[in-house]
Amino acid sequence: MDAFEALLRENLPALERFIFFRVSSRYDAEDILQETCAAAAQNWDKLKNPAAFKGWLLTIARNKCTDYYREKARIMEIPMAAVSSASAVRGLCGRKDENAVTETLDLLDSWGFGEDNCGNEVNLAPKGDIQKAGSTITTVEKEFLLDIVGRYTVTINGKAYDTVCVIDCYTYNDGVVSEQYLDRNGKTVLWRRFNRDDWHMDSYHKPWSELLPDNERLTVNGVTYVHWYDCITDYIL
Repeated sequence: MDAFEALLRENLPALERFIFFRVSSRYDAEDILQETCAAAAQNWDKLKNPAAFKGWLLTIARNKCTDYYREKARIMEIPMAAVSSASAVRGLCGRKDENAVTETLDLLDSWGFGEDNCGNEVNLAPKGDIQKAGSTITTVEKEFLLDIVGRYTVTINGKAYDTVCVIDCYTYNDGVVSEQYLDRNGKTVLWRRFNRDDWHMDSYHKPWSELLPDNERLTVNGVTYVHWYDCITDYIL
């Protein structure tokens, strides 16, 4: 077994967790896994420091996941004139009902994304980097902005889930803010996407506040973000 094969085998569990956490379709995730391994093998000779193999491998995987969602978004794009405002408000993944629970954030020591989480935080706790008051969000000036902002009950199809809301402010996609609702098992119950009002104006030709005038809005550090769609996972179906 050569050095590449040994490092790949050692880091394969982390790579699988990284991809399968981000891509809900098992078939698509397996394709991305194979593409990542193939790309790593082709570019192995370019890695100067084998000690950085894991981070390098996960960067390839992150780029493959980004390409996957970019292509998926391109395929799903339809003329906004053909979509009724009512259907746009409901979003692509059905209705959701979100209610704030008590203000108790002192019980959050065991919340997290699951085992290892590919080198990222496992046990999450509010850092104070992101503050959410209603539809207004304020953040500190920081390159990586991901933080717990509160505890919520999310109700889907009549079933209630006790969750914390983790907000990601344009960490992996400039112009996009996401809300991710995690249960105590570290599983995603609901994921919501908000686009900055001028996101991809070259493609859509109008601000999102005009394309989806009835959709929910967030204000992040004074900038308007418009709700685009919600995703629910196989985990709750």
